[in-house]
Order: sequence, then C-alpha cells, then structure tokens
Amino acid sequence: NPFAHVNFIDYNGEKLEEFCTNIRTRLLLEARKKYEGTILWLDATTIIRKPCDLSGLMKDSDVLVYEKLDKIGEHLTGLIGLSENTLEFLEAWDTVTDKDIDSWYANQDLFSEILKDFGLKKMPLPPEYLDWKFKDSIIWTGKGRKVRCDKRWKKEMKKWGVKWEYEGSNPEHKTG
Repeated sequence: NPFAHVNFIDYNGEKLEEFCTNIRTRLLLEARKKYEGTILWLDATTIIRKPCDLSGLMKDSDVLVYEKLDKIGEHLTGLIGLSENTLEFLEAWDTVTDKDIDSWYANQDLFSEILKDFGLKKMPLPPEYLDWKFKDSIIWTGKGRKVRCDKRWKKEMKKWGVKWEYEGSNPEHKTG
C-alpha cells in the first residue's frame, strides 16, 4: 500500500488539500511502475475544451510540462506528460515531496529542482494548449479560489456537464 504511512484521520480542510496536491508524486510513481508508455497527469480542475494529442506532443521527449518562471518554481504541475524513461526521476521526486507532504506546492517547487538532476528531454507545453487564465487555449486548469470563483470556468464546466460542488476552502462546505 503506497499510503500506509499516512494517517488519513488527521487530514481535513486545508491539510487535506495540501496532501492531495502533493500525493501526485506517489500516484505517478506507482503508475510508472505498473504501466508502459506515456503517462499523463491532469489536475481534477482540468477541462479539455478541444481535441488534442498530448502524448503526440512528446515525440522524442521524456517530460511534457508547462513552464513558468515565478515564485513557486519554473514549472506548473497541473498537467504533466511522462515517458517510460522517468522512473528514477519519479522516485527522487516522490522521496523529497514525501518529506514535505503537508506543504502547499511542495511537489511543484521540488519538480523543477529534481528535474535538473536527471538530464531528461523536456518539451514545454505550447501556450495554445494550456493557460491558467482561461483564454482560448485547448485546455483550462487552475487552482483554488481562482477556479472556484471564475465565471468563465464555471460556464465551461456547465457546458461539459461537470458538477462542481466544492466551493470553499473547506471540503465539507458545499453549496446547492
């Protein structure tokens, strides 16, 4: 069990959100061990608005990721593509993230740092594929309050028939 060390009883509210944000490293590592081919990770708040071939974008690359230079790292991890060559990278990323599992953005901060150590071929996700500002890109994703409060995002979710119940910073808070 990859989560044997986690006491879920202690997780609620913001702590649960932090854990869920960072557990992607363990889930991706377990998937890489189990499955062949390209693995794609998309956050739960992701909307694919138009047909696209994400795995095809990777061609001769090992990692497909959105690049952005800012205070939370060089990459945003809401959408990641990983080739079969990424097992050692995923093991290292999971190990360091696990030490800081209850810290917002630990996985994202550490992704850039760990990626540099492995010499993997990186393909930056073209801007027409993804943006966090809900423009005319193929894919929309976002985090936290920005997503929950944006009228364009909510309208797009309705268009695709997605029911989004979580409206606050506490997962127990639902609006009708």
